[in-house]
Amino acid sequence: MFLMLLSYTETVVAFLLWILFIWNARMIKNLPYHSEERTFRKKAKRARILYILILFIVLIHAGMVTLEGGMLGWKLVAEKVWTVLLPLLLPVAFTLAYTLPTLNRIANSKEDSLADFQELRLSAANPVFVVPVRAAVLGSFFSYWNTIVLPVSWLYDGVIFVLFVITIWLMQKKRYQMQSFVKPSWLVRIMRKISVAVIVIVVSLGWFFLNMEQSRLPDRFSMMDHKNVDFGDQTTEGHGVHHAHHASGNEKNISVTELKGPSGHPDRRFTLVAQKKKVRLISGKVVDAWTFNGQIPGPELRMREGELVEVTLINKDIQEGVTIHWHGLNVPNREDGVAGVTQDAVQPNERYVYRFRVNQVGTYWYHSHQQSDLQVEKGLFGYLVVEPKKPLAEEKEITVLGHQWKTGQGEVFAFNDADTVKRQIVKQGTKVRLRLANTSNLPMQFVLIGAPFQVVAIDGNDVHQPNTIANQELKLAAGGRYDIRFTMPNHPVFLTGSREYNPSSAGLLLSPDGKGEVPKVPKDLKPFDPALYGKPKPGTNTPHSFDREYTMVFDNKMGFYDGRFNALWLINGKVFPETPMLMVKEGEWVKTTFINRSGMDHPMHLHGHHMLVLSKNGKPVTGSPWWVDTLNVAPGKSYEVAFRANNPGIWMDHCHNLDHARVGMTLHLSYEGISSPFMAGRETKNQPE
Repeated sequence: MFLMLLSYTETVVAFLLWILFIWNARMIKNLPYHSEERTFRKKAKRARILYILILFIVLIHAGMVTLEGGMLGWKLVAEKVWTVLLPLLLPVAFTLAYTLPTLNRIANSKEDSLADFQELRLSAANPVFVVPVRAAVLGSFFSYWNTIVLPVSWLYDGVIFVLFVITIWLMQKKRYQMQSFVKPSWLVRIMRKISVAVIVIVVSLGWFFLNMEQSRLPDRFSMMDHKNVDFGDQTTEGHGVHHAHHASGNEKNISVTELKGPSGHPDRRFTLVAQKKKVRLISGKVVDAWTFNGQIPGPELRMREGELVEVTLINKDIQEGVTIHWHGLNVPNREDGVAGVTQDAVQPNERYVYRFRVNQVGTYWYHSHQQSDLQVEKGLFGYLVVEPKKPLAEEKEITVLGHQWKTGQGEVFAFNDADTVKRQIVKQGTKVRLRLANTSNLPMQFVLIGAPFQVVAIDGNDVHQPNTIANQELKLAAGGRYDIRFTMPNHPVFLTGSREYNPSSAGLLLSPDGKGEVPKVPKDLKPFDPALYGKPKPGTNTPHSFDREYTMVFDNKMGFYDGRFNALWLINGKVFPETPMLMVKEGEWVKTTFINRSGMDHPMHLHGHHMLVLSKNGKPVTGSPWWVDTLNVAPGKSYEVAFRANNPGIWMDHCHNLDHARVGMTLHLSYEGISSPFMAGRETKNQPE
């Protein structure tokens, strides 16, 4: 939270400095026009007081960036030093050298001869005195602007700054040589303001179109061509550095196409047909959906631990192409289903076969990873459950996918396809397991009313010695899953997706007879905290030191991405493809620190691996080992996580608010020596997010 507040304070301070520099520059520019000697000195003293105040605030601003560098490391604030501090400090240094001495001389002068007064007025018109503080106006503007807008072209900003300084120097020099201290007529002043407005408009349009064009993604590119390849302890910068080149000379270069599932006769086969279809929700509202097998959500896939599974994907009529990503399952890299990284998107009338052996137990889901923000939203997803080899104690399982559907009457929230209360009969004394998943972009607040319960699994991973709790709000990350278990009482039990429940909202009402009223949602719900839940598990394999460590800092700015102006969500000040490619070697333990300085939640999802949460906001996890594949990093929060690099390949690591991933909040984790032949871009069939 402190770093988020620090970041927002920096923005406010930068804006304040810009306004104060405008005021100060206006006071200094108008000094020669004061013909009365006492007023002239009084105005100079006021300008000096304001200038000293500005210097004090500049020091505070620089101190905040220094503090940030000390907390995060200079590697993560170097961009801010160049884009925020340098445009400010450079002209300020010239004001200290040339403006302040003259200002002191004027303010400290005594009433003397008329000749001395005229000499002081002339010195107040000297471009050496005036231009530095006017240049500081533009420098402070760039400093503020670069805190809220992603800088794309340093060259353009630099050219504008130099042209501005040259222009005001020539104008001020002419005024100085004429030794005229009479203000121009109102007509001249208006014409000057119109000219300045025209110049500002032309410059702004130039900035707009230049940045728009420079932000466009190539029509054809490799997802491996990151310009920033990060090895944890050092960063190799370059233009289009191809990370496969960083494999050691003795290491074989392996294509992701070789990292595929096992051959042999499958234990279980599924066929999923991607097709467009109008589907009716329980309320009667119609969704113009993209479906698997004509239903929303897609069919529930059930399999057993250890089985070899074969899934055939057939694209009937999705013109954009489609893939299947197995969210939370650590499948071989070729089977991961990311268009442009592990395969080409499956086009209409084409098919693709996925094969993998399931070695995990628990609750997962599958979805398209081609244009995923659009395709998941429209319905290309479904549940996937892996049962243990040895069957669990008898339970009644109910799978619940929370999703926001778009209908002709607007957006509606639903559990599966139920956008109103769905009633179900469950006998008293029955052990019930609710498998909850969030398939939307924002966190979801599940609330269970009417029975105490246990959270027995998170993202498919069992919780060790779960506590029995009640009246707690389960905030579930986009893409995340909770398994909760309870014993059915002799009265209704109600599940809702929000504490702000109303009778027209989606909900699940369980009762012994299928009847009963929906219970009221308590107002005093406590937040569920996995960091404190359950008991530590002896023998958890966690290293005391790590082979590599990374830090990801999340920010938000406005800017262009692929030719469009958007709210951008940054990782270490960058958007894809400028975000780092994180390099690892098989067998290494890797530690990552997440810090969210932005104003929105970021559910970070690492493909092909599970992350062990080590700490939350600097405090160690004290409950059960908390393993996740999708971790919600809320505004102002920080987490430390660790994972074992035990699944070679090239893996996406991205925000599962898929709207954020669409505008560049994504990067890749790559094992050294791995390459991909697949391409992405408008000229290809692949458009992953």
